[in-house]
Amino acid sequence: MKVGVGLCLTGEDHDAVAAAVQMPEVEFAAESLGRFDLIATLNSSDPAEIAGRLEQLRSLPEVHHMETWMHVRTHKEDYSQPMTTPTRPHRQTLMESSTR
Repeated sequence: MKVGVGLCLTGEDHDAVAAAVQMPEVEFAAESLGRFDLIATLNSSDPAEIAGRLEQLRSLPEVHHMETWMHVRTHKEDYSQPMTTPTRPHRQTLMESSTR
């Protein structure tokens, strides 16, 4: 069973990212720009285990919104290409520029 999760984070998000990537059920995690600050895929054959991990994520103080979805069918998942990491402006800088 694969479940996707999107997290909207507040403040410094390092602790939330670290907590997510340390979970053995998390097989994919990425910081993102757009609707979510962090997206992840959790995989387990035990639905109760997934529910427990999602509850752990939701209870993190940095998480102010969380959405989940179930992966019904995976059509492509390819991580063979190297991913360049753009520099991400600090959230404070983005907020300051939007108020101008």
